[in-house]
Amino acid sequence: MPDVNREALWRDMDRLAQRMGARLLEFKGRRESTQVRGHLTRLAERHRQLRNRFEAASSAEWNSAKDDLSRQQRDLSDEFVKFEEKLDRNERMRTPLDRVPGAKSGLV
Repeated sequence: MPDVNREALWRDMDRLAQRMGARLLEFKGRRESTQVRGHLTRLAERHRQLRNRFEAASSAEWNSAKDDLSRQQRDLSDEFVKFEEKLDRNERMRTPLDRVPGAKSGLV
């Protein structure tokens, strides 16, 4: 495994947080189903916990924590991408009548 750069991992975590935040705002605006918001909220909570672990890792602890933090970041990012793909796929399958504001999607 290549050496994990602390700043690069932080940027990756920050980009994922921004994507999650944008999706959450999108869902709130569409009144997306409770299941969808719940799943995204759980992913965001996992991200928050990961970020807290990252911030708590001092310079001395970084060498022992970096590989695990990087792996967890990749796993979380992969899960979020799959979640987004499923949402997008289900959105494309909706009929125009299903897309009215406030309609429940039943996704996830």
